[in-house]
Amino acid sequence: MKNRKSKPVSNASRPSKGLLLERIALLEKKITRLEKAAKRTAFHMKEYKDLQARFAAIISSTNESIIMIDDDGITNFWNQTAEKMFGFSAGEVLGKPVSEFIIPPQYVGRHNAGVAKFKKTTQAKSFGRTIELSALRKNGEEFPMEISYYSSPIQLNGRWHAVAIIRDITTRKTIETEIRRVKGELENEHKEAEEIGKTLLKKEPLTSRMKACIKIEPCSEAGGDRAGFIARNPPGDGKGEDWLAIFDASGHGRGAAKFQEVAIGGLLTLIDNGASMEAALKAVNRTLEKIGTGRFLVGNIFRLMREEEKNAGDGFKYIQEFNIGQHGILALGPGESEVGDWEWNKTMGPEASFPLGLFDDGLENLQPHYRKVKNGTRIAAFTDGITEALNPLGKPFGRERLKGLITRSRDLSPEQSHAVIVRAVKCWIADVPESAPDEMLKAIQMNDDIGLAIVDLT
Repeated sequence: MKNRKSKPVSNASRPSKGLLLERIALLEKKITRLEKAAKRTAFHMKEYKDLQARFAAIISSTNESIIMIDDDGITNFWNQTAEKMFGFSAGEVLGKPVSEFIIPPQYVGRHNAGVAKFKKTTQAKSFGRTIELSALRKNGEEFPMEISYYSSPIQLNGRWHAVAIIRDITTRKTIETEIRRVKGELENEHKEAEEIGKTLLKKEPLTSRMKACIKIEPCSEAGGDRAGFIARNPPGDGKGEDWLAIFDASGHGRGAAKFQEVAIGGLLTLIDNGASMEAALKAVNRTLEKIGTGRFLVGNIFRLMREEEKNAGDGFKYIQEFNIGQHGILALGPGESEVGDWEWNKTMGPEASFPLGLFDDGLENLQPHYRKVKNGTRIAAFTDGITEALNPLGKPFGRERLKGLITRSRDLSPEQSHAVIVRAVKCWIADVPESAPDEMLKAIQMNDDIGLAIVDLT
């Protein structure tokens, strides 16, 4: 084979020095860009790994169990909280059907059917829902749980997976059971207190000289307020007395209701045996103080007097009133623009007005007060559940707001006026407009009874 001599490269085929430098410069720029891209990639990879580590730490340390199963029901993820909640370590459950560990026998069939549907359709009714079920611990204990499924399946390594968050709701269920028990007891107390109240005070007067609406709107505890009529028939008189009484006992519950049964029941017994209202109140006070229950009773008691007892002249009547440590009554006469206060202490002095059962001689100076009122006057007797009702900011409803409602509803019947005032107090407590629906008002929790009597003198 003949040797071939290489031909010398002509200067024309070689790149010029300037072109070579230009190519080198372009190459250096590419290298620089690649180096920068590599740095960015490395930064993003580090950031991604940091985020992954933080996510793993959050998942592991959350107070909720997080588990993941594939479309065969095999456990693929089991965080630390799941280990503590169920008693199984991750090593015991990973790679095995979850149904073998934490699902009670009564739910296994439904679970397996759900897994089969999930494998076939990648859908499940439970996705995006929270369900209350029961689960098993390693020691065999069955406990209530709340399980929330991720809204859609996750695809990993070519397979579909479902993710669930599980909460142990044993404590919550215990609290709910206790609330139901207490609520049942309170309902029984309300019924018992209501039955006691029915046997104590009448809802209608004996005569038609007073048109009244008397109702107690109870709070969550029973036994606080009582209101109604006390009928008294003086011996040899032949004409009855209709006393309207509104009482508020200290405390709530069955104890307060029983205390009222003793106090009001004793008052009625004495009156039925011919005692005057003044004498009966003094006697009951001495008895309650000796019993020493630590409770007391406040209230307003008044009646419309007959003309032969005390003649007030044309167009007027007299009211005979006893104040038992209670705030004054409000009254609005026909043609009057402002509601008046029947402040007891301003006319009789503080020594004449003490609660029943507080001091053994607390009512020894008690005397009736006589008020001259116009025919057609509207009277509002009430307990502090109205004026001291607090809104969410802690501001009381107050007497002035009550006066405004009495004026606003003056042309309504006593029943309608009563409803307007009670609704306004409830709306004040809940901080909602007075146009709020009735269903909302029924759910309002009150801390004190609303005792209110609206009376028209005819």
